[in-house]
Amino acid sequence: MDTSLSRIDYAQIGTCSKGCMRVISAEKSSKKRRSNGLDKIVCGNHSGVVLCMTVKGGEPQVVFKTVPGPKINCLRLGGALGSAQDKIFIAAGNTVKGYSKKGKQFFSFETNMTEPVSTMYIYGVDMFLCGLHSFNHYHDCAEASYYLCNDNINDVLCLPLVEGSWVGRGITPVLACDDKTLKVLNDGKVTYEVNLDGCPSVLHLFMNDGGMHSNIETSLDQFSINLRSRGIRFTAVSRKDQCI
Repeated sequence: MDTSLSRIDYAQIGTCSKGCMRVISAEKSSKKRRSNGLDKIVCGNHSGVVLCMTVKGGEPQVVFKTVPGPKINCLRLGGALGSAQDKIFIAAGNTVKGYSKKGKQFFSFETNMTEPVSTMYIYGVDMFLCGLHSFNHYHDCAEASYYLCNDNINDVLCLPLVEGSWVGRGITPVLACDDKTLKVLNDGKVTYEVNLDGCPSVLHLFMNDGGMHSNIETSLDQFSINLRSRGIRFTAVSRKDQCI
């Protein structure tokens, strides 16, 4: 089956780093299960501008746009666990800032990291920040754990605690590294390491929560993680056409 796609340019956003564009899903009514609005696209560029826009009637509409500032290296969505993930968090240098979906800044945190934040993951009040070689976990703005990697860190995520198939497990960060491995951490120590055929560049939870089989997807492969009382078992499933 062949699908023909056409390109439509809605906005010029400037040069962006990897992972600096996200989609804020429209709120849905619990009664009618219908959308109360439109999906929003938010992005951060090297000029330090955070742009949030939506498309209505085929025309782009700017929801908010911040003033220029330091180069934005990473952008993530967050929010309280169990609620809509519509809070916008950006990392510029060693500082993390948070904006509401309407553009109001509500959070600013200067880390004690010696290198700029290159990738991060937000989960409730937990922040997982990575530089080129360092990993820092902050719980409610207080440092909880630290890990120094001997190779470049490309991406990070945390296995969910209250949804998907990881319910009941503690905080479990996963790092994608240039040494062709996925590193599973616990309290700043590597508890499990998965060897890959290539360098993973992006991590993402299958169906955003791991799905019923607890899957993590990378830019190379999909990994099925079965959690048992004795630990973690990884099963690699080749996916040649996987692209995130």
